[in-house]
Parts: sequence; C-alpha cells; structure tokens
Amino acid sequence: MLVWSRKMPMLTIDGRTVPAREGATILEAAQAAGIAIPTLCHHPALEAWGGCRLCLVDVTRADWDGWSKVVVSCLATADDGLIVDTQSERVLATRRVAADLLLARCPDTAFVQQLAATFGITESSYQRADEPTDCILCGLCTRVCETFATSAISTQYRGTGKSVGTFAGQPPEDCVGCGACALVCPTGHISGERRPEGYTIWDREFHTAVCKVTASRCLGCGSCEEACPFSVARVVLRAGGSQVATIPSEHCRGCGACVGACPSGAIDQHNNSHRALAEVLVAEPRGRQAGLSVAVIACGRAKVDPHALPTRHALLDVPCSGRVSLPLLLASLASGHDGVVVFGRHEQTCRLQGAEEPVRGVTNRARLALSMLGLCRDRVTFLSPPAGLDGPQRALDQMVAGLASLPATPLGFRGPAELPSGEGMDVTLALLRNLSEQCLERQDIQSNGEVWLEAHGLPMPTPGGPVLFAGELPYLEVAGGGLFRPLQLAEVLRKAVALLARLGVVGVGVAVGGCGTLSPRDVKALADAPVVWTLGGPDQQLLTTMRLRVATIDGLITDRGAELDRPRVPTKVACDGSAQALALLAALGYEAVDLGADPLPDSFSLSPEHRNLATARLQAAQQAGAQVLMVPEPRALARWALLTRDGAWRLSSVVPLMAHQLAGLAGVDLASSAVAIRRALTSPPSLLEDRS
Repeated sequence: MLVWSRKMPMLTIDGRTVPAREGATILEAAQAAGIAIPTLCHHPALEAWGGCRLCLVDVTRADWDGWSKVVVSCLATADDGLIVDTQSERVLATRRVAADLLLARCPDTAFVQQLAATFGITESSYQRADEPTDCILCGLCTRVCETFATSAISTQYRGTGKSVGTFAGQPPEDCVGCGACALVCPTGHISGERRPEGYTIWDREFHTAVCKVTASRCLGCGSCEEACPFSVARVVLRAGGSQVATIPSEHCRGCGACVGACPSGAIDQHNNSHRALAEVLVAEPRGRQAGLSVAVIACGRAKVDPHALPTRHALLDVPCSGRVSLPLLLASLASGHDGVVVFGRHEQTCRLQGAEEPVRGVTNRARLALSMLGLCRDRVTFLSPPAGLDGPQRALDQMVAGLASLPATPLGFRGPAELPSGEGMDVTLALLRNLSEQCLERQDIQSNGEVWLEAHGLPMPTPGGPVLFAGELPYLEVAGGGLFRPLQLAEVLRKAVALLARLGVVGVGVAVGGCGTLSPRDVKALADAPVVWTLGGPDQQLLTTMRLRVATIDGLITDRGAELDRPRVPTKVACDGSAQALALLAALGYEAVDLGADPLPDSFSLSPEHRNLATARLQAAQQAGAQVLMVPEPRALARWALLTRDGAWRLSSVVPLMAHQLAGLAGVDLASSAVAIRRALTSPPSLLEDRS
C-alpha cells in the first residue's frame, strides 16, 4: 500500500490523480494505483528494458500547450505534474501493430491470441511465420538468468530465426536448475518437468533431495505441515490412535523446510551429498589466522562459486535455503566461525517459491538468541545475493567488514564434544548451553536477557527489588518458536508476576541469565534482591548452588493459596500424585486426579512408546473428568504443550498447566472446554490482577 506524502510526485493518469514514490516509473505508479498498462518484457525483479513497446503511453504537461509525446512507461520517470494517457489513439495503434506482429510469429500461442484479441485482431495482417513458435523474444528468460543465475542461456541467430537456447544446443553445464527462466516465461515456451526423482530443464536433470520421516522419532506435532510451502507434508492418524507425519516422495520438492522445522529431528533429506550437522561441528574454519571466518550456507541455485570463496570461509551446500535449521546456524558459530550468512534465491525467480519464508523466521530467532547471550545479532544474517555473478562475493565482503567492527571478535569458539542426534529441540538447547558456557569464559561478552524481556513487554528488575528468575524458559521460547502454540511461554512468566503481586509481592522484575548458566554479573545482581523467585526445576537447583535467597512460587501457593479465589464449582485436575502436587491442588481448592509419575523422559525426542504413554495419560485424565494436567516446571510444560499443540492430532482435549497458571483460572469453568481454558490463559488483563 502506497502512503501519501506531500513531497511525493503527483501525476494524472487517465484523469485520476495518482501519487508516486520518488524515482518510480510511470508503469510502477500506474500499477500501484490499479491502472492496467499491458507489458510483455517487464518483471518487477528485473531492470526495465522497454523492448516490447506494449507499455507505451502518451504524456504531456499543463504548460505544453497541447503538445504531447509517446514514452515507454517502464522507463519513463513518474515526474510531478505529468499528465498521462494510457488509451490515446496513437498509443493503441502502436500496441495494435506490436500485437499483430506477435500473432504472425506465434499464431498458435494462446497467450498471444488472447493479447491480439484485446485489440480486435483474430488473424494477423502480416505473413505467418514459416516455423511458428511460442517464443515471443521478450527477453525475460535470458535477463533473469543473467541477473540471478549464471547466464546459462542466451539469444541466438538473427532475423526471423532468432531464438533462445543454450550453447550449441547442448545441456548447459552452468545451469543451476533454478527454473527462473520457466517461471518468468509468459507463454510457457520454456518449461521444466518435475518428476519424483528430479527436475529437468534444458535437457539437464537436477536430483531432488527427497525428505523422509523417521516414524520412530516423529511426534505427530504438525510442524512440518505448517512449514511445507507446497502442502506435501501431512500428519496422518493411524489405526490404534498413533499419529505420524508422511511426505510422499513423488510430491516432495526437496526444499527441506520441514527438516528445519521438525522439533524432534525426525525428518532428513536422503540420497544427497550435503553435509550433516556433525560435519559442521567437526570442520575447523580454514585459515583462521588469515582473517575472520564466515560459514556460508547456500543452495546451488544461489550462484555462490565455491572456488571464489577465500579459503578461511566454509561453504555448506544445502538443497535449498529453506532447509536451514536453528541448530545449523548455532553449530556454525559454536564450531569457531565468526559469523554465518545464509544466501537465498530471489523468491520471485526460483521454482521453490515460498521455501525461503521459514528460514527467515529461523534466522531471526538465531539473531535474538545471540543478542540474549551477549553476542551481536549481526553475526547471523539472511541475504538474497545482489544481481550479478559477483553478487554473493560482494555481500560476503560487506558482512566480513561489519564483523571486524564487532566486539569479541574473533570468537574462536569450539563445538560441544557430544550432541543428541538429529537437529531438533534437544540439539538446539544443547548448542545454546554450549554457546552460553563459552560466552561465560570471555570477559568481553555479557549476557543481555533484557532484549527478550523488551520484546515481550515483561518488567525488568529494579535495584533492591524482588526478582523472578526466568531461567531456561526464554531459551525454550526462542528454540521452539511457534511449536508450543497456543501456549505462550512469555505469558507463563507474566502470570507468575501477576500471582506474586496478588499475594503482596509487588514490584517484581524478571531476570534472564545465560542458557543454564549465570555470569558473575548475573549472580551479583541476583544477590542484591531480597528474594529470588523461581518456577522450580533445574533453575531452582542452579540458583541454590549459587547460595542465593531462593523461594519457589509453588511454595508460596502451598502456604498462601487459600488467599486466592476458589473454583466456583468442584473441579478435577490431573497430576503426578506427588506430595507437592497434592498440596498445591489442595491449597488452590481443586480435586486431584492421581495419574502417577510422569512417564516422559526429560527430552523433546520421544519414542513411539513414550508417545503412546503420553496419549494414554491424557486420555486417562479426560476420562476421570479432568480438563487440566498440572506439570511441575517449565521444561515439562513445554514438552506437554508440544504434544498437545494446535495443529496436532489429539485424542483428548486436556490442557497442560503449571500451578500458578491454574491459580488464575478460578473464575473459569475448567470442565466446560479446553477452548475456554486456552482463551483465559492468553486474554489480558490477567485474572490474577487485584480487582478490588
């Protein structure tokens, strides 16, 4: 949408006053205003050429005394005061001649026939071509290949025999299989053929790195469905109630977006030579002494020439930039590189359109994680290389120059000795802990959790005030992205702050340290607090080892839960039957349903047996009349939220909650529906806020 500004050029097109951005062409101004001007050789991703002459328009000015001239609208600037006529007689006559000539060259091409019909032409007045073709010589294919690929095709011959093709008519060695020429071809003269085993264009076949699901690791969460830009990945419900993702090989395009999205590392791309995560970690940055080292992650269609890269950089060739996962980005830094750049394709000119959108989100999450750890977010970036064969190298040089000015450069990190298999949540968290530990060893790096707090509008600690320690929860949120939907982990902290205020602990600020670590500065800040509140779990253990004044919110609920609002009707809540859980529910006025100990391991990669146990636990809770399963700490909450997330097949509607979240639902009929519970958990203002 174009926003009007007094400084914007204003012109008149077909009697309408139209604003134009500074430097825009007449064609761009008309298109922004919804005024149609026919074109053949124009594409928004390419530099204007003006070869087809269909976009001619008449222009004049008020002080030209009736004189006007015909200009090519894709080249002419939309200057202030111009009066444009797109339908004058001489403009239409010129367009009619162009359409007539095209019909003589391409008499059997539907696109040309439709174009000619708009000018009332059904039969060309010129001699029909001896060898009719579908190619209208618009030049889009050769220009897009030259701009965004490798100039693998070109125009050949002259006169009526002029055509587009490859050198000597042979399969072009330089072709990268991006399919841009086929995408921009308006007549379908150039087309690529997609088959289960690959993609063929210009008589060259490009292998498809098909994605495959390992059923024994799949959670059935549906994240692959959401990530796949071609709607190929599907979660199916099998007999017996188990759910698993399936990716039909005959339909998979090989973009890999599902690989980067899978939280359990259950999806891989088979039958390709691309390096795995383990190889990224063991690969030493080459020639570190020669300068800063950057890990370059790019697909073959991004025209990155490995021979042109300085030896100190490392190139990770992936089937598509959409395949990039958060672990890949973090591992590149953990293994010693000073920065990571992901080169994508120009989306409008790649046959895997839409695959880049997921990696943009992954890159942004990596940048946020780096900021939280105290590393500059600019160490990781996603770029569409500038036009030209040297575009990637120019972009890389610019990034290296920027890295040189950052503090704590070079990094010189070392990767973890051991990682869980795959590229799921467990690997992401392990890498975040490794990076956090390595940052802790550096005097020139300080964690910066305030970045996450600001992003979510959470209160920061004040000197001498009470503190709620967020612990690993912010990193769980960054690692998971939208995996826990509708649960919002930031809201878990917000509800905790509200509960503390309700019970008289006011002015609480949230503190974020490293991922599983605390720097000396963090410890000093926490030591100044009269009390440090936690949500339990490993965070409580970490604080206790630091000899800080620690209290748990669960302990506060157990002691003073009677001061909170009671459930309006008798309500059952499922739990693990521990003494702590039973005491919490009694304090809040809920009836406990003892399901026994949590059967799941402390992991986000679960076996089919564990998933069956989880399903049985949720069903048992629902059959006992409980709509809520109370869990003891944030990591368990995230794990159960992943299993019950929106988008996953579920045989029950039970919602996992922590005790302090449950404390805010006294006014909600928990037996009515899971929808009401989820809405109450995310609807401001908090139900825990003092309403007196």
